[in-house]
Order: sequence, then structure tokens, then C-alpha cells
Amino acid sequence: MGIVRRFWVEIVASAVAALVMIGILTRLPIPRSAPPATAASPLAALDGLGRYSIDAATIGRKTVVLHWHPQPRLALSRGEAIAFSGWAVDPVTRAPASAVVAVVDGGPSYTAVTGIRRSDVAAALGAAAFAASGFAVMIPGCALEPGRHTIAFRFVASDGRGYYRSGDFVDLDVQSTPARVAAVAYAVDTLEPPLANPGDHRMTGWLVDAGRCRAAAGVRVAVDGHPVATARYGLSRPDVAATYGVPAYAQSGFSAVWNDAGLPRGRHTLRLSAQLSTGGDVNAGDVMRFVRH
Repeated sequence: MGIVRRFWVEIVASAVAALVMIGILTRLPIPRSAPPATAASPLAALDGLGRYSIDAATIGRKTVVLHWHPQPRLALSRGEAIAFSGWAVDPVTRAPASAVVAVVDGGPSYTAVTGIRRSDVAAALGAAAFAASGFAVMIPGCALEPGRHTIAFRFVASDGRGYYRSGDFVDLDVQSTPARVAAVAYAVDTLEPPLANPGDHRMTGWLVDAGRCRAAAGVRVAVDGHPVATARYGLSRPDVAATYGVPAYAQSGFSAVWNDAGLPRGRHTLRLSAQLSTGGDVNAGDVMRFVRH
């Protein structure tokens, strides 16, 4: 089924899915250019199917490589966010899709971050333009009530004239039991200077409670488990709200400054933790590991 839309997927998906999904849910990257438009404006369906691959899904910190024979069915707890990654191109213009939209039960839709590098797709399909065909889309946990849901995908043509349908869809079983760990999504936009250099460092980015579709109450920064800074939180991020279609994310930006001139030589880990509005701190994830010489 769908030989064209699944072309080369079996060759490249298993090798690249884990790399593509690094940071998708806990560190979902936003391109430095303007975010994609929300999926509110209607577009006409174009004839035929898109040329694409939905490679993997991430639930919490678990990444699942998707195999499509038969169609996948995924289970998650109430309040867990889910993210999908893959690639999509316009089969007519042979250019990356201008937008990718995940549609829940034929209704609510969520626009992906596009333009993610996929040099493997460009090499496999013999088109240099496809190197920017990657996408990642997150569906917040608060958007998925307990029960069964179907996720379909739409791939907007490179010139925005309409969208191609996906021949594949994902079935979700959302359990009534709440998730044990809060779903926190974040991205680091700037981190200067490099952590290998001792002295003052400044980090900016955004962080949200993706399980409840809220901003957090605060962000803390730690190195090797030791707190080094409490970030200034609540900065304006209308781009994050627009990208994920959640107005509450508009005040999710943060900025932190700290000095680590006394950090000893060796390997270290920089980590973020989120203070949630419901109380308590949640480990948001490791930003990076670095070596101090």
C-alpha cells in the first residue's frame, strides 16, 4: 500500500529515527526563522497523496519507531503529550512541504515545526532540496481525552495552494490513569559563550507544561545536579503560542545567567528543571553534556 508515499522509508527510517527524535518532546526545536502559521485557515485538498514518511513517535522519554503494516496503535496515559517526526515533500514541485499538520479525530489540528535537516532523505531520493524536508509536531496532552483517537496528517504544497492527504494514520488509546511524570516541552534558543569556556553564561529559550497546556511557574538551571541559576520566567513568546496553537504558551520564555568560573575540569551536564503551577519541580531534561579542559 502506498509505494510512492513510503518510498525508501524502510531503508532510512530505522537508521535515522532515533536521531531525528532527539529533543522532539522534551527539547522540541523551533527554527530561527518565523514559526509556521497555525492551521486555522482552510485549504482545499489536492488530488493524490503526499510523498512523506512518519518515522517515529515520542511519548514522554520513549521513542517508538513506527512500522506501518498494520497501521500503528499507540497507548499513552492521560496528560501525556505525543510528538511525531518525519519528512514530507510536494510530489509536484519536488520541494519540501510548506507546512505539516496533525489532525485529531478530523477536528483540532496542530502545525509542525518544519525545515528540520534531513540529509538522509536528500541522499536517498536524489534531490538536494529535500535536505530541509524534516518536520516535528507535538500534540499536547490536554488535547487528548481518555478514549480512542485517530491522528491523520496533511502536507501543505510548497506554494501553499492546498494540501495533500496522508494515506496513513495513527490510532491512540488514551488511558484514564494520569501520567506519572508531567509532560514538559522546551527549547534552548541561545547559550553563550560555549560551556567549555569558564565565566559568565547566558541561556534563553522557552518551556511549557505540555500535559496541561499551560506555561510553567518557573525554570531552574543546574550543572551536575547543583543549582546555578533561577531563570527569569514568563517572557513573551507569541511564536510558541502560534506554533502549537495554545494561547497559554505566549508567556513561556525564560532567560538565565550564571557564572561557573570555579567548575573543575572534566565532564559535566547542564540540566533544566521546571517549576509547575500545580506545585513541585520536574526534571525537564539534559540540555547538553560538555567537557571543561
